[in-house]
Amino acid sequence: MSGKTFKEASTIRTNFHSHTTRCQHATGADEDYVLAAIAAGYSHLGFSDHSPFPYEDGFVSGMRMRIDQYQDYLGSVRELRERYQDQISIHLGVEAEYYERYQGWLAGQLSSGTLEYLILGSHYDLPEESFYFGEANTPALLRRYAEHTIRGMESALDLKLRKFVSVLYVAEMGRPQGIPLFDSIVLLGRERALQRIRTARLRVG
Repeated sequence: MSGKTFKEASTIRTNFHSHTTRCQHATGADEDYVLAAIAAGYSHLGFSDHSPFPYEDGFVSGMRMRIDQYQDYLGSVRELRERYQDQISIHLGVEAEYYERYQGWLAGQLSSGTLEYLILGSHYDLPEESFYFGEANTPALLRRYAEHTIRGMESALDLKLRKFVSVLYVAEMGRPQGIPLFDSIVLLGRERALQRIRTARLRVG
């Protein structure tokens, strides 16, 4: 095993949470991520930049790709997937907030096969992104965050997303830094929150 422990030798290395410069807070070319993943021995790499949304009022987010960058993002990932198919499996997704107004658009991206998967991002609960949950510091705001996050988890199931490890894991990946999901969910009442999560998991089947 070339000096590796059994655990190291048998571990499948994957990363499904990768952003690009289009979201305005990542660095490096798309191909750099692929080359780094190959060099590190990863078998799967998922691109999941922050999803654009077809804002009707011209709103421009400061933390996600614009809708006019979306086709370039799709084309870049697809081209890299083809070029490196013999060295690594590349997957195409987005990290998307739960905005009820745009659920139909997201559903279309999935049903058409444009996207393979979604990561739930729970940074904001309003499309105009007026309040960042990373700054939630009162029980009322944490409750708002937890309620919204659970609604987002449930909405993922409504979109018939069946290819993710667990409902909780997806929500955990996209949570704002510094706000543990369980710490905020406990404000809802632990049993009530966990029952809603269990019910959602049963719907996955």
